[in-house]
Amino acid sequence: MNMQADPLYVPRDGCCKFSVAIYNKSVRETVKQNRSHHVYDDRWAEEKHMEVVADDADDARQKVLDHYPESEGFVVTGVERLSYSV
Repeated sequence: MNMQADPLYVPRDGCCKFSVAIYNKSVRETVKQNRSHHVYDDRWAEEKHMEVVADDADDARQKVLDHYPESEGFVVTGVERLSYSV
């Protein structure tokens, strides 16, 4: 197992894989004004999809928000279950 594995993608028996869509609303607003955000890269203005292994969709959403909090402008726009095999 890779010791440098992404903490959002740690396979466990009985879990499911999800794609979580997220963007940063502060970055999006700043980019619309033709400026760059003072902390986050401009690419956060666009929706990104992150693969997460979780027990359910709510758990997947929470895992992403633990790393990218709403208080810092991050918005989860969707959670989709993906096929998964160990």
